[in-house]
Amino acid sequence: MTTLKRRSLIVLVVVVLVVAIVLSSFVYLRSQNPYAGKMVNVSYSGFNSPALLLSTIAQGQHFFEANGINLTVKSFPFSQALIAA
Repeated sequence: MTTLKRRSLIVLVVVVLVVAIVLSSFVYLRSQNPYAGKMVNVSYSGFNSPALLLSTIAQGQHFFEANGINLTVKSFPFSQALIAA
């Protein structure tokens, strides 16, 4: 009987610790201030590639703006147009 009580106590302590860690992480993430510094203008050009797609997705989710980067993405259908630009 004592081993059952001991296991129950250990499980309860672990559950309480996990809940406390999860709640404290939410509080920590909510307390983070957005970027308040000077915005930097960055222009990125490339032909249709996975790297350009990833930067477009990140721009759509405002990752750059949250870190002080004003990104302008220009896409070109092929490399000759990119070189000419």
